[in-house]
Amino acid sequence: MGKLIQFIRKKSNRFTINYFPLTKYRFNMFRYAGKGKRLSLEYKLAPGSKFYDIVQTIKKDGIAVVKIEDLFPDKTVLNDLLEEFQAFSNTKDFKDALQKGESKDNKNYLIRSGYFNKTLAVETRLFKMAVSSPFLSIVTNYLGSVPRLQFAEYWYTIPQKDSGSKNSQSWHRDPEFSMIKVFLYLNEVDNNAGPFCYIKGTHQQGELGNILPRKTPNGPFYPSEKEIFDKIDKSNIVVNTGSLGTLIFCDTNGFHKGGDAKLNPRIFAYWTYGGPGTLFGLYFKPTGDLTKLSPAQKFVVEKINL
Repeated sequence: MGKLIQFIRKKSNRFTINYFPLTKYRFNMFRYAGKGKRLSLEYKLAPGSKFYDIVQTIKKDGIAVVKIEDLFPDKTVLNDLLEEFQAFSNTKDFKDALQKGESKDNKNYLIRSGYFNKTLAVETRLFKMAVSSPFLSIVTNYLGSVPRLQFAEYWYTIPQKDSGSKNSQSWHRDPEFSMIKVFLYLNEVDNNAGPFCYIKGTHQQGELGNILPRKTPNGPFYPSEKEIFDKIDKSNIVVNTGSLGTLIFCDTNGFHKGGDAKLNPRIFAYWTYGGPGTLFGLYFKPTGDLTKLSPAQKFVVEKINL
């Protein structure tokens, strides 16, 4: 009986998200926003501080780009991430996808660690970064609440010289009203490696946020380039080429895309955070001792009863 109830609850929840997403979003905000707001006091920032300035830049442009040493001076942080990616790249799943030139993911030009492994140990640097004070201070103060983590993964963009743009390689808004993504380049990303691209000011609170806005918090929104650039000047495009250790915070409700990797791969660590009203829960299961996490960190990674 218990499994039947869980099955019915899962199906009814999916139906609500698909057909009444705004209602579901408001209901989740009602349930969780108060707690997320209370916990956010742990990450209060003083005006003029380094993290505060980053938040203000995201609020203005929708994106802020820094170097990892600006937030994590200890060089072992980046080294740990590189070692973890190297371990992933040595797996059979990774090597098979690379040899075939495509992955089994719906974005077959990407090899994602989270596609093959649905767990993440709390001892990994990838997990520690997700709940670190620098990340949570910036994301919390931008969203106005302690966030909900959705993804923490390593991504490898397979160079595909003649493939053309696919899926998220075209301009789009992401599925939610309130979210932040963080990208950390783990190699040199030039124009041949498909750099991340963003149109400044198109996030919800930006000066261009009311142009071709998202109507509901469910599913990505892909207008044509003509629709976008008939209304927005191309001078607002930011092409984020960068060296190893480039760190990007962005509100992906604003128009963005992953560039086409033509000759070189783009390798990066990736984290996605939603607001307390998110329609999308954690896409992996944390393993290990969670008791040492603070109440705010537990809120970030706890299973959401959607």
